[in-house]
Amino acid sequence: MPEPTPLPAPLLLELLVPQTETFLVEGLYIGLLSRHRPPTEVREWFDDKHVREMLHTHVKRKNKSPDYLKAIILCMAGLLEGTQVRLTPTIWISTGDTRSKSSIKNSISNATYLNKFLAKFRMREPHITVSGPEILSGVRISSGVGVHTFAIRGADNSLDSVCGTSARFTMQAASDGSTFQCYSTIGGLIFVDDDLFAITTAHAITKHGIPDPRHVVMDETDDSLILRGSNLREWVPSPFPNTFAYLGDAYVRGTKVDKPVVDAADFALVEPQSFPKLGNRYQVEGWSDFETVSGHTPTAELSSGDVTICTNDYRVPMKGYMVEGDVPIIVGGIMMLTRMIEVTMPAAPGLSGSWVVRGGELCGVVYAGNASIPYLYIIPAETMLENVKKLLGSGTVRVATTQKISEWKLRHTPDIHTWKSSADESPSPHVETKAPQPLEDTSFYEMYQVGTMVRIKSFFADLTVESQEMYTVWDASRDRQGNAQYTLQKSDGSLVDGGREYSKNELTFVVSKRDFQDGGGRESSVLAFSYFYGAAENLEEKPRHQ
Repeated sequence: MPEPTPLPAPLLLELLVPQTETFLVEGLYIGLLSRHRPPTEVREWFDDKHVREMLHTHVKRKNKSPDYLKAIILCMAGLLEGTQVRLTPTIWISTGDTRSKSSIKNSISNATYLNKFLAKFRMREPHITVSGPEILSGVRISSGVGVHTFAIRGADNSLDSVCGTSARFTMQAASDGSTFQCYSTIGGLIFVDDDLFAITTAHAITKHGIPDPRHVVMDETDDSLILRGSNLREWVPSPFPNTFAYLGDAYVRGTKVDKPVVDAADFALVEPQSFPKLGNRYQVEGWSDFETVSGHTPTAELSSGDVTICTNDYRVPMKGYMVEGDVPIIVGGIMMLTRMIEVTMPAAPGLSGSWVVRGGELCGVVYAGNASIPYLYIIPAETMLENVKKLLGSGTVRVATTQKISEWKLRHTPDIHTWKSSADESPSPHVETKAPQPLEDTSFYEMYQVGTMVRIKSFFADLTVESQEMYTVWDASRDRQGNAQYTLQKSDGSLVDGGREYSKNELTFVVSKRDFQDGGGRESSVLAFSYFYGAAENLEEKPRHQ
């Protein structure tokens, strides 16, 4: 007699978890998405039977305002029972405003496709809330004179990078002439073909349009901190971005694009000349280690797991956990595909634009969040880069590597700003720029010229030892204090230590580019080389001055 076919195991729809593994949203406890996901069968039905798709279409018709973001998430949620929460599969719909909440609730109550899904898995009616994702521009109304300005502020002078630089827009509303300030974060550097740009989000400025050039002024105002961190530096005026896009409102080099080829975009390109140091480095756990963003992860390869949010406005590196799956956000009648990042810190105003990275690769850009909900919503990196490429009609758009940044700096050395030390700053404006220093002459007390031959010093206890190999100065610039910084090139053409910048006291001068080009011919060059070579050797193993 054949064995009877075993019955399938009953679908486990309930889960009792500690309250600490949930968060409260308008009367219902929602399980952390990194820990508690609905059963696979529920998720597959939600997707394969087009319940998610039809809900998005339904909600999209009810949301034409660009001011409120709406999201639909299949989660586990429930009520508190003592110190635990009994979770069951739940559809959570965040609407952004009370009017939309009421409208959506009434419109979906009789939806056949939805009621069939709820009945099959014995689910409660959707949890519809006002609370949900918000754009993180940190808008503040001001009573000052209505002008258009843009300023940046770095947070950590020791980091050779633009990642995490704060950005401030001062705008004038066309409707009533009132002015407001909004904030974002510079994510990092990208190349659009051969042009270098810093990139941030644009959602705070596009609906007010590109300012008339006559109304753009250099921002010299002081400001109380809206962002975290007491070690932030002062605001530095920067040219107002003239290429940006958000929700179909786009400008390219100051000219409005009537019918842009991208609608679900959010980016603004910032000229790099205002940044004292150019790089895509970020600090990781413990503040002692650094990594460089050198590429991006394709959207199809984004997986759940730990990530770092590149912002210098926190005292410690901001860590997060990428949740599996896409989360579409509906705004202004447009759907933006995002990913969710679970965080332990509340989302601060001005966090939008921050890069989210993993293992030196860009995963996405912070778009939205909520101070009372432990999640950020990010636009995938591939989507952002593709949107820039489409709008500008470019051949390639990519994350800027150290090698490419160094090559760009070599071509644009006269354009790079240098900075006075804080002791030399004028009282107003608070930060002053100097004319670029000529990269000439090669004495031990002046800046080495590009092409100069040097050796690298190593320090051991009280001894200074120099490298046997000589290197060529590939790039030269100054940091905010006016200290010289050098990128070196090996004889095979590659950059030393991946393009790391060396200070002058880490190098020993050997021979100048000018001496190689001396009119006296090869003999004078050899004599000059021998003289400085000998001088360098005499410095070897001298006691290090403390």
